[in-house]
Amino acid sequence: MDSQDGHQVEFVQIEPTTRCNFICGFCCGRKMPMRSIAFDTFCRTLDVFPKVRHIELQGEGEPLLHGDFFKMARYAKEKGVKLSIITNGSLLRKTDVIPQLIELNFEKVAVSVESTNPREFKRIRGGVFEEVAAGIEELIGERNRRGLSRPVVGFAVTVLESTVEAYPEIVALYQKLGMDGGITTQLLQCMESYVKTYEPAMLKELVSEESALRFKQLREKGKEVIGPTAKVGFYRELYDYPGPKRNTCPWLEKGVYVAADGEMSPCPKIKESKSHSYGYVGAPSLASMAATRNCMRGQLLRGEVPSSCAGCPEAEPCRGRPDSSN
Repeated sequence: MDSQDGHQVEFVQIEPTTRCNFICGFCCGRKMPMRSIAFDTFCRTLDVFPKVRHIELQGEGEPLLHGDFFKMARYAKEKGVKLSIITNGSLLRKTDVIPQLIELNFEKVAVSVESTNPREFKRIRGGVFEEVAAGIEELIGERNRRGLSRPVVGFAVTVLESTVEAYPEIVALYQKLGMDGGITTQLLQCMESYVKTYEPAMLKELVSEESALRFKQLREKGKEVIGPTAKVGFYRELYDYPGPKRNTCPWLEKGVYVAADGEMSPCPKIKESKSHSYGYVGAPSLASMAATRNCMRGQLLRGEVPSSCAGCPEAEPCRGRPDSSN
């Protein structure tokens, strides 16, 4: 295989599984076939992209449900690759999970949460909030007991219309638990590939312009409370990576997404992997993948939004705004 484009990929998000023990209505994974990535496919990914330096183990399922999760993590670490994870937090207290996250030196563990109210948490996610909070506390406690700084532990928050005002409570819990990995937020996805999977009740949770402005105010107040956090973790590194800043996307510069079925696509927000695929890991020439990526880059530079990126907050600001610096 031509390795040229493989050397340009330094960030790979790999979906361990689409299986999950939660029932979040905004997760399109609940409408996907239930499958897990093969260990051989995981290993092949690292061979195809020899310059990868950070892997995010996360997709449309709960990563820790994969039976070979730590086997995959160990293989990556043996190759000197950094690891991060986004989890629903329900399995943190399972035997050996916390010790292995620490011993394998995960850079960051982000836990998904929309509300700290147990009843609301149950309604949205179908899980037990108290169990998740206890797992976070135990992870941080064990890490600190060992005198280590990794993994940093943070929250990943999907903001719904009904949970905008819950954000200050999430900030308060972050402080109470001694978390240090920051709080990443995104409004409920409005890309068509997501919206078409929403039930009527979830469609009502799309955030209005007024609520979005209100959330922006709450988020800024939260930053004042949390203070600066270390730029640690897959997404912080990917989006801070030096390179072109205008009319581009970091995924098209240095990243790739590998779904549980082994399909490669430009980024994790593209859910029609078959129609917008680079191909299976190891199957196409990397020159073919490079051509597709370059085509998408060119569209953004011309102020056009690729069809697969419609509605994406990274791509849409480029629409109708050709990049005169190139």
